[in-house]
Amino acid sequence: NKGRIEKLNSELDRYEKFEILLGRLQKAEQTLKTSTDRYENTTARFTDARAMVENLERKWMHGQAAILAAKLQSGESCPVCGSEHHPSPATQHDDSIPTEEEMKAAKAQAAKWEKEKSADEAQFYQNQSLVATQRESVTEILQEISMVRPDFTESDLPHAKQDAAIAKNQLVQNQEKLAAKIKQLDKIRLDLEKRESEKIRVQNTIHQISAQVNE
Repeated sequence: NKGRIEKLNSELDRYEKFEILLGRLQKAEQTLKTSTDRYENTTARFTDARAMVENLERKWMHGQAAILAAKLQSGESCPVCGSEHHPSPATQHDDSIPTEEEMKAAKAQAAKWEKEKSADEAQFYQNQSLVATQRESVTEILQEISMVRPDFTESDLPHAKQDAAIAKNQLVQNQEKLAAKIKQLDKIRLDLEKRESEKIRVQNTIHQISAQVNE
């Protein structure tokens, strides 16, 4: 019984360990999902912010070219290329040339999202690594359990723990009953030995008295 109880204790320990590691894995997976969503969001925000900067820069450059083109006169040298002929001068399609403040604000916003993206990316890879580590630990303990219960799956955990606990408690109770009986037998044995000693003492006394009477 003692060996069987030790085996059941080991089995229960494995189930407890599996439950703890499984909980850690599930928590790590939820954390990874959260960090993945955040990383994807900040990546999209950074992409949009960078596109905004590039768009403003294109508008600014086209605006500057249009301003220069508006000042060109036929026969005069272009301050950019030096040509005296201007067959297709740049034109301003609208009046929305970005200001210096708008350019600075857009670049600051892009820098902000780039910084957040880098931080979220690092956190994402860290959480991804943690999930891999936790999954490996769960796989290892699951393999240990499978050596005893080859058909064991995650869904079997509650019943497996309950069955092992019941079997262990039953063995412990049986062992306690057996120990109580052994104790009772020991008490009976001591009592018998005491009575036997008393019997021998009485017999010796009788012999002594008989001897005295015969004298």
